[in-house]
Amino acid sequence: MVETAKTAGRPYRGASADERRDERKRRLIEAGIKVIGREGYAATTVRAVCAEAGLTERYFYEAIGDRERLLGAVYAHLVQQLQAQIAQTILAAGTESPSELARLGLSGYFGAMRDNPDAARILLFEILGVSPEVTRLSQSAVADFAMLIRMTARRLPQPAVPDQLEDLVTAGLVGSVVFIAMSWFMEGFKRDLDDVVESALTIFNAVVAAKA
Repeated sequence: MVETAKTAGRPYRGASADERRDERKRRLIEAGIKVIGREGYAATTVRAVCAEAGLTERYFYEAIGDRERLLGAVYAHLVQQLQAQIAQTILAAGTESPSELARLGLSGYFGAMRDNPDAARILLFEILGVSPEVTRLSQSAVADFAMLIRMTARRLPQPAVPDQLEDLVTAGLVGSVVFIAMSWFMEGFKRDLDDVVESALTIFNAVVAAKA
């Protein structure tokens, strides 16, 4: 059922107005993932997202604002979800080996891309070149993933690279992983997950094996 203004302000099934607003935003973000992932950002309309969410356009502008803000909210949601999933896997691993931790993290990343192609399309392609603000979101996510790699590499007895180069090298590692994911997506995820993880791990191992 499409929610209308008549049902918005009063408690509904025990939920307050604020809770209802949060729920509408969640539904719009989830609908945005489906529509943008299926149609692409350029072809996505507010009407299509609202139809997917079962809400009127009024609630879209109230909760989100415009299409670009929707893309930003969708991207931030997907990145947060992915980071939490990878971090939880690593923290629960019970191993100190940087290579094994990297394997777990890469398996989680590539597995998430394969298991949710709509999210993968948004994370890998639809975010590119939209606007400076959306680009900043992407750069922030790369920085977060690079920090996760640095934390893993620092478990080594010696640093893999000089301190002054560490940020550039880890950014390069993130970039290589992203481009491997792009290639895998474009071929329709035909290769086995283990082979894809191994290809990225080869690059990681080559970097962490190099002594300063």
